[in-house]
Amino acid sequence: MAAIARWRGWPAPLLVTVVALAASFLPFIPEMEIDGHVLLNIVLPPLLYSAALDVSFVGFKRSLPQIRRLGIWLVLLTAVAAGLSTPRRRSGHSRKRDHLRDGRH
Repeated sequence: MAAIARWRGWPAPLLVTVVALAASFLPFIPEMEIDGHVLLNIVLPPLLYSAALDVSFVGFKRSLPQIRRLGIWLVLLTAVAAGLSTPRRRSGHSRKRDHLRDGRH
């Protein structure tokens, strides 16, 4: 994928992600479960290495405002969205329910 991406002038990690996402929707591809440690230790390093080969200092400096914006605001937005999407427990009802569940009155 990295060779095709360089030949076309596309970012290699983006192409790998798009191809993997497209393959996941194909009905004849079997469903697989992959351990997170495998992804972090085997799959991620080559992707980061191929991406690092294409990075220049000037390009990185030019992208720094977007990196900061996504690194700060997108993380905060995701945390707020996750917090708002989880069910809330009211303090009075949850204590009462916990006492009944534990057998304490």
